[in-house]
Amino acid sequence: MDLTYCAETPVEPISSALGAVRWRDDLFPVFDVAEECTAAPGDQFSVWASQRGALSVCQGGPQEWIRVPRLANGRAFDQIGICLVRSGTLSVEAQGDRRPCAAGGIVVFSLRYPFRLRWDDAEAERSCITLWLAQARLNGVSDNQVHGRVLPASAAVAVFGAALQTVADEVARTGPQALDAVTDGVAWLAINLLSTEGGPAATPPSELASFVTIRNYIDANLNVRDLNAATLARAFGLSRASLYRLFEPVGGVASYVRARRLERARETIKEPGLSNRRIAPVAYGTGFKSIASFNRAYRQAFGESPRQSRKGARKGPADGRTADHLGVLARGLIMIG
Repeated sequence: MDLTYCAETPVEPISSALGAVRWRDDLFPVFDVAEECTAAPGDQFSVWASQRGALSVCQGGPQEWIRVPRLANGRAFDQIGICLVRSGTLSVEAQGDRRPCAAGGIVVFSLRYPFRLRWDDAEAERSCITLWLAQARLNGVSDNQVHGRVLPASAAVAVFGAALQTVADEVARTGPQALDAVTDGVAWLAINLLSTEGGPAATPPSELASFVTIRNYIDANLNVRDLNAATLARAFGLSRASLYRLFEPVGGVASYVRARRLERARETIKEPGLSNRRIAPVAYGTGFKSIASFNRAYRQAFGESPRQSRKGARKGPADGRTADHLGVLARGLIMIG
C-alpha cells in the first residue's frame, strides 16, 4: 500500500510500507477499522490538503469504516465528506438506516455524527474519492440534512464526478496547489447537487437553533433513564409533533438519544484511565436499563462487544496508536480553515 500525505506547502509526498495495523494508524482518530484488517499489495490511500479543503483517494482498504466522534489531541473533527464511489458498492449506515451507493454515485456524511461505511462485497474491486469541506462551506444548509445522503448516478452527478476525478489527477501530478486553486469551484458543484438533487428544504434558523439547544441538553442528561420525547417536549415547551420534526433528519428522538448514549459508553469503555471500571456501571450510567439490552445495542452499533472494544483500546499504545496520535487523514483534515 502506498501512503501519501501532502501539506499545503510544497513538500515531497511521504510514502511508506505498511505493517499489519497501518490502516488503523493512518485513519485514526477519524475512523476505526478492524484490527485484523491488513494492507493488501494493491491498496492505496492518498491525502492532499490545503486551507480550502482536502482530498482523499482510496483504492481497496478496509471493508468497514466506523465513525465514532471523539476528541484526539485536543481536536474535534466535524468536516463534511462528499464521497464519489468509483467502483464497488458503498453503503452508509446511520441511525439504523442503511443506504447503498453503487459506482458512479455519491455518499455524503458529516463527521459530527456516528455512522458506518461498508463495502458490500469484500472481494470486489472498490475505490472512491472524497472531497472534505468545512461545515461553513455548506452555505446555510444544515449538516444533519446532508448526513447520510446518497445521490445515485445521474447527469449532474456525472459532471461533479468528472470534475472531482480531474482534480485528483491534477493534484497527484502537481501537488496541493492545484487543490487550493479549484476547491471553490468543485465545492460549488457539490453544494448545488445537495441543494437540487431531491434534498429536503433548509431548516429554518429558529428550528436549527432549537435542535442544537436540545441536543446539548441531551448530552448533559444521558444518565437520566426517562430521557425521551415526552420529557424533552415538556422541558422545552414543545409539542411532540414539533420535536419529532426537529429530529427527523437524524432518525428521530429515540434513535438520537440511543446513539448518543452508545457513543458516551464507548468513549468511557475505551478510556485508558478507566480500564478497570466494570462495564455494567457504564451501561447504567448512560441510561440503559439492563446489561442485556446495552450489549445488544452496542454490538449492533459498533460491530463488537464492549469487552472487545476495551481489549482493542488496551492494545493501542503497543501498536503506536495513542490518544495523541493523528493519522494522515486527520493531519489533512486539521488543515482545512
